[in-house]
Amino acid sequence: MASCGASSQESMTYPESRTVDVVDTLWGTAVADPYRWLENDRDPEVIAWVSAQANTARTYLD
Repeated sequence: MASCGASSQESMTYPESRTVDVVDTLWGTAVADPYRWLENDRDPEVIAWVSAQANTARTYLD
C-alpha cells in the first residue's frame, strides 16, 4: 500500500510562532496567554502566520 505525504524520515520545519507577555487574573489565578495575538484573525501578521502554517501542512500532506 502506498503512503501519502512526506516520509517519516523527513523532518518538518514549522513557521516561527512568536509569543507575547499577556497574563489575565481569573478568580485569583494568573493565567498566561502567550498566543493571544493569534485571536485577531484580521491582523495581517495573523493572516501571514496562518498561511505559513497551511503551507507547511500542505507540503506534508501532498
